[in-house]
Amino acid sequence: MRPLQMLMRVVGMPTCREMAESLTGALEDGLTTRDRRRAAMHLTVCGNCRRFRRQLDLTREAVVRLPVPPVPPDAKAQLPQSFRRRDDR
Repeated sequence: MRPLQMLMRVVGMPTCREMAESLTGALEDGLTTRDRRRAAMHLTVCGNCRRFRRQLDLTREAVVRLPVPPVPPDAKAQLPQSFRRRDDR
């Protein structure tokens, strides 16, 4: 284990792998207050994870700007039937 990784373990900071999982999960579920604090500490000392976070932010921003394709009318008509069948299970 490298010195920085050992220090992170001693002070309770997540590893880079844990940060990657945490940052990715944060996009979907958000983070607890404790995990946000731990992530902030880690990001303070880790340039690689800061770059990874920025890449995630840029990707999310790009995806949000993508146009939403229109739903074909026949697909719209089939949706209520599909939901009814699903509810009948």
